[in-house]
Amino acid sequence: MNTADVRLLTGLVVFVLLSALAVTSADSVHASSDKCKWRLNGNVSCGVSRTIPGNNSGPSNSRSDSGKRSGNGKNGSSGKGNGDTCTKSLPGAICGRVDLPATSGPADAPPPPPPPSPTFMETQFKKYSIPPSVINSLPGDSWGIAHRKTAFWADSSIQYINDTILGYPITVKAIPRKYHWNFGDGNTLHTQHPGNKPTDINKARIYNVYTAPGNVTVKLATTYSGMYKIGDSPWITIPGTTDIQSSNADLRIYRFHKYLVNKSCKEDPTGPDCTS
Repeated sequence: MNTADVRLLTGLVVFVLLSALAVTSADSVHASSDKCKWRLNGNVSCGVSRTIPGNNSGPSNSRSDSGKRSGNGKNGSSGKGNGDTCTKSLPGAICGRVDLPATSGPADAPPPPPPPSPTFMETQFKKYSIPPSVINSLPGDSWGIAHRKTAFWADSSIQYINDTILGYPITVKAIPRKYHWNFGDGNTLHTQHPGNKPTDINKARIYNVYTAPGNVTVKLATTYSGMYKIGDSPWITIPGTTDIQSSNADLRIYRFHKYLVNKSCKEDPTGPDCTS
């Protein structure tokens, strides 16, 4: 073996060892029995063959792992040969598969916001337009009699509100809890029940006795507590309450007189209180 052959063989061994070290040191290389890809000089070659640097124009200085020539016959050929198999014909040759880093794509979508908390819903609950209770009265819906009971009750019920908050479907339940009456003559009453239409006015649960004739304005505020659920989840209590004001009810209070008469107004239209 002459000096040129020794020099060529030495260069070949060094090249193979450096190539094997580069492949095995890459975290993304996995062993494979045949198909090969090589990491050369920091780049990834998609071919399965390697060549000795130099002029690939002659057989004396050109080899591949499969025993096949590669490249296009020009100096500095990259040695690509897609589809070839690596037979490990060169000493120290290592077959492997290089997994390239994923190409950059669209940014990951941000995580969804957390569902609304009870504290958040407490503020939201006070913003809802909850239908108010309706004021009713007897003996008439717009009048009463002084020194007699005037009965009151409220038409109220549980209200449901559907909403979407922070992207979540929300159902809110508003529950009437307390009733705050202002009868317009200085008298007030606070109850936990709405009252009811009495069959006998003297047995009314909620009433007021006006002591003087005149016009009065009756006011009512209903206190609601709330609960909410997200989709089909269990109900969650909303802290706090909200007061919903009803439309006012204007009443005319008439005076009441007793007269001793011996004829009805039909028989005597001029009798007491028979004319307006």
